[in-house]
Amino acid sequence: MKRIFFISVLLFYTQITPAQTLKMGLYIAPALNSINTNNDAEENKNMGFNYGYIIEYSFTENHSLESGFEISKKGGEIDNRNYQSHYLTLPIQVKMKSRPFGYFTYFAKTGPSLGIKIRDSVEPNLQHESNINFGEAKNLMLMLNVSIGAEYSLKQESSVYAELFIKNGITHSWQETSNYSYDTFVLNQFGLSLGFLF
Repeated sequence: MKRIFFISVLLFYTQITPAQTLKMGLYIAPALNSINTNNDAEENKNMGFNYGYIIEYSFTENHSLESGFEISKKGGEIDNRNYQSHYLTLPIQVKMKSRPFGYFTYFAKTGPSLGIKIRDSVEPNLQHESNINFGEAKNLMLMLNVSIGAEYSLKQESSVYAELFIKNGITHSWQETSNYSYDTFVLNQFGLSLGFLF
């Protein structure tokens, strides 16, 4: 009975959701990481790297809802200490597309994403700080994503795209100790995403 029920649900969604409204793909995204603390601390940027899986559902000709998952390496330097954290992020974004110009379509998208911590580390630059507890990344964080880009159409509904993105942290992202605490601690990224949709 359960098998018949699930088959019926699958057939129902197959009928109401045409295949051409749904695309999936993969992407990679090198990024420049930074930390904003609003303190009198020396802050430096470092390189990060993201990659993930994307699902795009078109609900009008020029608007889509985009989700998926991403593995994201975030961090930065504060007073010569290198903060690193890896997150599994789950975005929900609205994508607004232009009409096609030849093979090209231009787009902008925005929306929040939830980050779930995978692991973290702090690498002090000074030897005498090697045994100091600098705290740890929080288990959950919230970000706001904004990006613009272009998509190039290939044969059989496939396409490749490139986009510039900004990912700004909204919530405080570090659980601190009494010796090292900050008014704010938000993780930001600026980078380039390259992907393939099919």
